[in-house]
Amino acid sequence: MKLPLPPEGYKRLETLATRHGYLIGALAAFALLGMGDTPRENATSSGTGPSSNPLIVGINFDYPPYEFVDGDGVPTGYDVDLIKAVAAKMGRPLVIKVGQWSDMRAALARGEIDALPGMLYSPERDSDADFTASHLNVDYSIFVRKEKTGITTESDLRGKEVIVESGSLMHDRMVALGIVGEIVEVPSEPDALRLLATGAHDCALVPYQSGLAIIRQYGLEDLEPSGAPVFSGRLCIAVATGNLALRRELDAALDQVKGTDEYRRIYNRWFGVAQTDHLVLREVLRAGAVILLAAALLGVAVVLWMLSLRRQVAQRTLALEKENRVRRQLEEQLYQSQKMEAVGQLAGGIAHDFNNLLASIIGYADLMLTDLDQDSPLRRDLNEIRRAGERAASLTRQLLTFSRKELPHPDAVNLNTVVEGMLPMLRRSVGEHIEFALKLDADLSSTRADTSQIEQILLNLVLNARDAMPKGGTITLTTAPGVPKTLGQPNGVPVDQRQWIMLEVADTGCGMDEQTRLRAFEPFFTTKREGEGTGLGLAMVYGIVQQHGAEIELESTPGLGTRFRLFFPRSDAPVETTRHEVAREPVRRGTETVLVVEDEASVRELTSRMLARHGYTVLQASRGDEALEVFNRQEGPLHLLLTDVVLPRMNGPEIAEMLRKRRPDLKVIFMSGYANTVMSHYKGMEEGLNFIQKPFLADALLRLVRNVLDEQ
Repeated sequence: MKLPLPPEGYKRLETLATRHGYLIGALAAFALLGMGDTPRENATSSGTGPSSNPLIVGINFDYPPYEFVDGDGVPTGYDVDLIKAVAAKMGRPLVIKVGQWSDMRAALARGEIDALPGMLYSPERDSDADFTASHLNVDYSIFVRKEKTGITTESDLRGKEVIVESGSLMHDRMVALGIVGEIVEVPSEPDALRLLATGAHDCALVPYQSGLAIIRQYGLEDLEPSGAPVFSGRLCIAVATGNLALRRELDAALDQVKGTDEYRRIYNRWFGVAQTDHLVLREVLRAGAVILLAAALLGVAVVLWMLSLRRQVAQRTLALEKENRVRRQLEEQLYQSQKMEAVGQLAGGIAHDFNNLLASIIGYADLMLTDLDQDSPLRRDLNEIRRAGERAASLTRQLLTFSRKELPHPDAVNLNTVVEGMLPMLRRSVGEHIEFALKLDADLSSTRADTSQIEQILLNLVLNARDAMPKGGTITLTTAPGVPKTLGQPNGVPVDQRQWIMLEVADTGCGMDEQTRLRAFEPFFTTKREGEGTGLGLAMVYGIVQQHGAEIELESTPGLGTRFRLFFPRSDAPVETTRHEVAREPVRRGTETVLVVEDEASVRELTSRMLARHGYTVLQASRGDEALEVFNRQEGPLHLLLTDVVLPRMNGPEIAEMLRKRRPDLKVIFMSGYANTVMSHYKGMEEGLNFIQKPFLADALLRLVRNVLDEQ
């Protein structure tokens, strides 16, 4: 049987599936059915009777070439074409719903759809659904990496790690036979082969035709089917158990379709055609006659044409190989971008929750310091607690920066000063078996950077160097003018090195091979043993460098060590060498009434105590509905609303909008553990509003409250 190139319909499937993940089913259903429309209004009609009940079917969004959603969000594939033809024979309009395979099976059981056009029959599934006659045989094959040998039959799977689609027929068979060492479940067939291609696990069980299509579509050249198919299943149309009338109707229509040329066209479109001996012989004779005639008439011209064609094929092959390399690079960049986004969301959520805890730690330490005498022996301990909290708050800001939820706060800095200031801490971190060598340019220009983040970069790179030198070695820290290789020398004109400042961290450790070097900045990638590393250190370095508009280069040779070079844009701004504390007047006390809305009980109580100690009358609420009740019960004036932004049921801006409709002169201050840059996305949180980020000191909160209340 001949398998043609993939149809145009799923050339962009990879981009759509990779970008949107498992939301693609919902998005495709949205595009097909519309918001709030009835299925009949958005039906893809295959019948002519407007009064006929629609046939509602469900398909898998990512199962080429049987059923999938193309780059334009349109359901397509062999099963889709077949059910359209069957519905036309039945004279019924057709409605197609798209989703994950497990969701579609559940929808059939709940009666939300009428049929699944592409479900493999098994005795176990016979109790969950009724099946029509088979319309296609599906062969399952073992797919392996080309360097993996010796897995060709089901018996070879014993003790192996086998990747299968969750809920697939082959998954059920492996469980029933009990011959697999470890079944690795994934949501879809493409996920199975992509996971196998990364080097993880031993093999994958995938339908033969689908596997070849996925390999070609995703450029997984290292994979191939191993041996003959190990299992063949019958593909049927499934209906809910007991719906015998619909099953008989589908069987009759399916029998009509299979007896027509339309079925052969559908089959040929997706799988090619297995020709009969008679047709093969006729085509061979026809081709032979053409070749003999061409040879007799053209002679030498044919040879010249073949040579020209060979050159064209070679050129086209090189062009296709180049296109494939570029496509794989773009795929890898998209994959890395998605992983960074996932890590960013995780880091942002952790930082927000951690800031609430820090608000309580720092705030209560502040309150206790206020109550203690100046000569109390406890003041030193409380100051240490507050300083530790502030350092933790600085760490959460780094997490927010890494997650792109808070921008760095750059100042004009001299990298020599940062390196020299960090050196004592770095020496303590690596131990006495490692030496430091400094090569700092005495005339180094300044750059604009967030000092705390540069310190974080240095610490991460030095700790990585330490781990690469378990028996000792030397870490060299260098600063100098330099130019990133990515800038090169356009048009042969050298780039002015004075426009860039280089910071290099080099070690004499074990180095990295090429494969490790290419994945060094990938989140969660680590070569350390389990429990010794998270794989986030270099990913955080990369994120900070990107935030600063800087460049980073990595050179490493196994056995000879590693060099990280960071290039920062030069700045002409003068470096602030000393910091002067500005004397501030004590915060004036107040008598106004303040409503504090905060769902975190400890933060709410702490904030209320800060305000009450300074003379304010404080009302409390944990949610929006409680805030409205407190507002309605308040007989006297309410001067200020101090509310968290992210609250259950009703957020802070919504509470402020409702209260201001009834009291237009009400002042508002927003607070949050997220950065102000994130809060600006909320309606009613436009730039310029009063905002304080948690954790905050009592002095900072009281000054902001007083300033807002005193505004005219």
